[in-house]
Amino acid sequence: MAGVLVKLAAKKVMGKEMAKYQDKKVGGKTDPYFTKVVDPRTGKEKKMKKQVPDYIPDHDALILAKMRNRSYKLDMCLFEIAGIRFGWSSVIGLVPAFGDAADAALALLLVWRCSRIECGLGPTALVSMLINVLLDFVVGLVPLLGDLADAAFKANTKNVRVLEKRLDEVYKPKGLKSKDEERMKRIKEERRRTGMRFEEEYEAPPATVIEDFSDDEEYERRKFVQEGRDADRRAAAGVKEPERSYGGEQPKRGSWYDGFRSGNRQADLERGEAPPPKPARQPSNRV
Repeated sequence: MAGVLVKLAAKKVMGKEMAKYQDKKVGGKTDPYFTKVVDPRTGKEKKMKKQVPDYIPDHDALILAKMRNRSYKLDMCLFEIAGIRFGWSSVIGLVPAFGDAADAALALLLVWRCSRIECGLGPTALVSMLINVLLDFVVGLVPLLGDLADAAFKANTKNVRVLEKRLDEVYKPKGLKSKDEERMKRIKEERRRTGMRFEEEYEAPPATVIEDFSDDEEYERRKFVQEGRDADRRAAAGVKEPERSYGGEQPKRGSWYDGFRSGNRQADLERGEAPPPKPARQPSNRV
């Protein structure tokens, strides 16, 4: 029961953040939230969600979910310029001297938290992560161009990818591994037969279960994006939102003191005051 609750917690941790950024494009194969499923015969792509698989133990599954959230915020969550996704890491790195040091500290903190998994990172994965952090820091020291290269390099999402591969190496069942290998063979043979090049997007992402957007989610996502585009077009054209109009004059609702304000006080029947006479009824002309 506890394991089920932890898995639900990990899914909820990622689900809330995914909902904020589900209108964004897939940020390459290291995108922590989304991936592309490509039909090898037609080349058509479909955006899918990445979830933590059940074969990863509870403790490590929760760490993976949190590190995916953190890496996305640091490397991809803000905006895109010339095909390069920017996150808070890139903004922090713009601050001279201090920014690069703070950026490196955040990257090292992510590596340390990744190392808390029960199976351990192992020397190969740990060295690979530290090299990514070092390259990210050195490149970021170059003014402006270095910051752009830093944003394109994305050390944090690369390190989460290393974590995912390590978790698959330790926990993924052999049956699933063999199925993925057979799938890759079939795709390569299909691409070779049709004369089309094999792309890395066809490879199954590590430590991931692919989940489709439900019909309601897809509808709400498209509706949200379309409403935002329509609002931008109206703002660019200088068109104001139409105001709601009401037909005719609305009757005013009175209160207990309205009689004093208008000078028309209601008659008090207990004091013997006669009510005001009713207007005479007009005779009817109907036969």
